[in-house]
Formats: sequence, structure tokens, C-alpha cells
Amino acid sequence: MARGRPVAQKKRDAFLEHLRHCGCVLDACRGVGLHPHTLYRRRKSDPEFAAAWEEALEIGLDVLESEALRRAMHGDEEPVFYQGQQVGVVRKRSDALLMFLLRTRRPAKYRERVGLEVADDLKSLLAAVDGITHDSGAANPGYDDG
Repeated sequence: MARGRPVAQKKRDAFLEHLRHCGCVLDACRGVGLHPHTLYRRRKSDPEFAAAWEEALEIGLDVLESEALRRAMHGDEEPVFYQGQQVGVVRKRSDALLMFLLRTRRPAKYRERVGLEVADDLKSLLAAVDGITHDSGAANPGYDDG
């Protein structure tokens, strides 16, 4: 059983609702005025609450992902100023967010391949070193055999 006063069902429901909208445990705790440790203890002792927490968090993360997609594809309008006066707006999209989303959703196509090139170079280097050390006709440079 959890220590301290039990968290009222109304507060737990409010926490879960906040979590569905923001996807962030700390923000959801602040939104209902509860300390995170209180809710983490409740989650540990109450499997039903733990399952509802996970479901709410997944929904909240979907909301965050949707916002990232919107910013990447549609962007936001930002004011343009000239001599202290607003003269227009420009739509700013996020290429970095777009690439991040593509890499996570289609990693086979958009993942970074730097590591693979290094691995191939390392294999070539190791094969060359192996050939030198196993070459029976080569002398050991820098060593006196006498």
C-alpha cells in the first residue's frame, strides 16, 4: 500500500487528462498540483492506474508527434519587420523536424549511413593489417631479428 494520503480519484483522472494533452508527466503533475513522486508511487502500487497512465502517455505523445509534423510541413507564420514596422509575414517550416520524422518513420530509407561507411573502412583497414601481419615474406619493420 502506498504511503501518505491516497490520491483522490478526481485528481488521478485530472492528471491522466492533462497527460493525454501534453505527453509530459511533469507538466501533467503541475497541472493538477500533485508531486510526481506521489503519482509514481500510485502507479507502482496500482496496476489499473499504471495501465491508464501508459495509455494517456501514448495519446499525449501522439499529440506531440502531430504537432512536430505540422511544424515540419506547414510551419508557422512569423512577422517580418522593416524599420520597426511590421511589413509582412513569412512562413517558417522546420527542415530539421521533417528529417527527424522521416528518419524515425522510414529508417531504412532515411537513416544516417555514416556508421556503415566507417564500419566498411574499418573492415578494409583490418583486412590490410591482417594481410601484413600474416605475410610470411615481410620483415618486421623496426625490429632487429638478430
